[in-house]
Amino acid sequence: RNKILQLKDECIAAAKNATDLTREAKEFVAKINEFVKAAETNPSDGEAEMVKGVELLEKVKKAAAVAENTARLTKEATKLPIFQYGVTARELLVDFRYSYDEMNKSTTEQVDDTEKPKLKELHEKVETAFPYRNETALAEISLGALVAVEDAQEAAKKTEPTVEPAKEAVTLLKEALKKLEEVITAAKEIKEKITPEEKKGSPNNTEDNSDLSDSTSTHQPSPVPIPDT
Repeated sequence: RNKILQLKDECIAAAKNATDLTREAKEFVAKINEFVKAAETNPSDGEAEMVKGVELLEKVKKAAAVAENTARLTKEATKLPIFQYGVTARELLVDFRYSYDEMNKSTTEQVDDTEKPKLKELHEKVETAFPYRNETALAEISLGALVAVEDAQEAAKKTEPTVEPAKEAVTLLKEALKKLEEVITAAKEIKEKITPEEKKGSPNNTEDNSDLSDSTSTHQPSPVPIPDT
């Protein structure tokens, strides 16, 4: 039961994470034209957004995988008919109660008066550790197992629909980052071809300053590579 409850909580967390990151990815893609325009005049601005985009891409990919895997594991863990969990839990508890009562009866009859205080103390500890030995408590434990399975299955059903949108967001984000990378590369190439005289607004200067141009050219770092799927 505890394992099933843990899987339920993991499903809920995975679904929320996938949904939130999918939204962030779509918001990034929606702003790609703004990033492209900024990169055309200042490649470093585009590169800053590239770094953010690549980090977001990795997060969305991981979120999609985690959501898919968690939903699958939860479904597998709860694939038995729901009622079977309650039946199994009840049978185990009934067996324990019967065995405990038999051991308690036989032990009490066999020990002498000096051992009875110790036996009483032991019985009290057992009763404290297993306070569910009556019919009402047994029914509650069985019902708890049923509820846990139902909740876990419901969580898995809600997690599955978050997987595909996250995967689609990964595709859109990769395309947007590729477009941004191409613009950054083109902007750098144009910037590197501009001579110092052109930067100063002196296009009529005919003096050969090729060496100076080469030594003062601005070489920007390469764009952040987009990871493969």
